[in-house]
Amino acid sequence: MMADGISLGADGVAVSARAMTHCECTELSFDEIFRRMREGRLSFDETCRRIGCGRLCTACLPDLRARVWQDSLSRVKIGWSENRAFARPTREKL
Repeated sequence: MMADGISLGADGVAVSARAMTHCECTELSFDEIFRRMREGRLSFDETCRRIGCGRLCTACLPDLRARVWQDSLSRVKIGWSENRAFARPTREKL
């Protein structure tokens, strides 16, 4: 691996290992795709089908899935710590 997340591919050509931030097929940023997914309360697959992500090249799908997964985990973590119903019970002396 070279500096700035760039490595050499099998053919010796430099390849960037940076994650994609938008869909080339739809020309939409991941933020916009994610916003539409949340507003429509759609699954990942349904959002991609409606918007057209991955219809032509599928290059963005791994990074888009990772972004959705990371956001889902952060929401669970926030919900877990802020919701008293999910708070860890404390031991009280009887």
